[in-house]
Amino acid sequence: MAPRGGRGGQNRKKAKSNKDERRRKRHGHAVLNDIIACAGRAPHPNSKLELASDGKELLVSLNTLIDLPESIGTLDGLQVLNLSECPQLLELPHTIGGLKALTELNLRGCASLTKLPATIGELGALKELDLERCTSLNSLPDSIGKLGALTKLDLSACSSLTTLPATIGELSALTTLTLYGCSKLAALPAAIGGLGALKQLWLRDCSSVTALPESIGKLGAL
Repeated sequence: MAPRGGRGGQNRKKAKSNKDERRRKRHGHAVLNDIIACAGRAPHPNSKLELASDGKELLVSLNTLIDLPESIGTLDGLQVLNLSECPQLLELPHTIGGLKALTELNLRGCASLTKLPATIGELGALKELDLERCTSLNSLPDSIGKLGALTKLDLSACSSLTTLPATIGELSALTTLTLYGCSKLAALPAAIGGLGALKQLWLRDCSSVTALPESIGKLGAL
């Protein structure tokens, strides 16, 4: 005989799971429609807009996209958000902080992106942040230091980046920091010595960096 309430409990869990899946699909379709509306005119034929059937990965590559809808924050099951090659994207909505399951955020080639919202620090599960060739990005928010799970931060060719916040030293899980071609970056903050897990630090073509902070010697894993 099945334990009392055992089968009933399983059925309730299954029903709840199915309900959650239907909700995620509704939200997913709504977000896709909102993104299309934000993109305005017809995108380039090579543009892409795809949401995985399980709702865990969203690919947006639209050359006419200027901003993302606030509804993006409703995709609570999203794990990978790929916004690479959206050259006119100016900013991310503050609701991006609602993506609590997100582990990877790819903004490579978003050449018009000038800043990240402070709510980026609410992405507690984020492991990889790719900002390569975000050539208009001139700073990072202090809240970047709250990304406790972040292991990889790529700022290659962020040619307008002038400073790094001191809070970058709070990224305790960071193993790779890439700063190739950050030609306007004047210095590394002393707080960089707090990156105890850092194994790789790439600084090639950072022509404005003339000296390294003494705290660089604290990077025992480098």
